Amino acid sequence: MDLRGLIKKIEIEMRLYKEFIALLHAETEAVIQRDYKELYTVIGHKEHVLVALERAIRERIADLDEVLADQAHTGDQALTGDQATLSALILTLPGSPIRDELSGARIKLQSLIDSAIEVNRVNTHIVQKSLDNVNKTLGFLGNLFVQDTYGPNGTVASMAVKGSRLSEGV
Repeated sequence: MDLRGLIKKIEIEMRLYKEFIALLHAETEAVIQRDYKELYTVIGHKEHVLVALERAIRERIADLDEVLADQAHTGDQALTGDQATLSALILTLPGSPIRDELSGARIKLQSLIDSAIEVNRVNTHIVQKSLDNVNKTLGFLGNLFVQDTYGPNGTVASMAVKGSRLSEGV
């Protein structure tokens, strides 16, 4: 695997992240507008993009491992384990014309990942605040209900029972 192939894999991953971020924004809009039909549609598309993104990430990692293995065979310093990262690979390419291209792709990819995390954090906050409002409303409505006359086991709850046909009372 050559570095151009690795860059193409990163570009595929970037395209998928852009699509994912657009879907996260659509999800935000659907939640705010309370358009649940649209929300379910967006969530379905988001699941498909996440599956494709996971596959693209695995392919990029496999290609990175292959590039690093090729470097080890040519006698260059081998990067293994925690050192086997895209940033570390870029550092091993001083003066190479593809270094800038690979570095730019890595920076764009990291920026897209950070954007996806931030939009997802906003969506989480919006949903949590909406849930808090629902719980407050339910609590308020629950306080409006009168106390039950009968308890769970059929006993009469703390009221004086009187009448001629009752076994207790006068």
